[in-house]
Amino acid sequence: MNAPVMVTLEGETDPLLIAEKELLQRVIPFVIRRFLPDNTYEDWKVSELLDLE
Repeated sequence: MNAPVMVTLEGETDPLLIAEKELLQRVIPFVIRRFLPDNTYEDWKVSELLDLE
């Protein structure tokens, strides 16, 4: 998809491993928009949804 890599690579070439590394380092720039019944919405960063501790 030609998206820029957001982490330092240490020999990784597999896109899934790179994405996992980005996820664990909380640098994936994805936002999930949750629509509410009153026609408003909330935007949540993926990093806000993860409990990695």
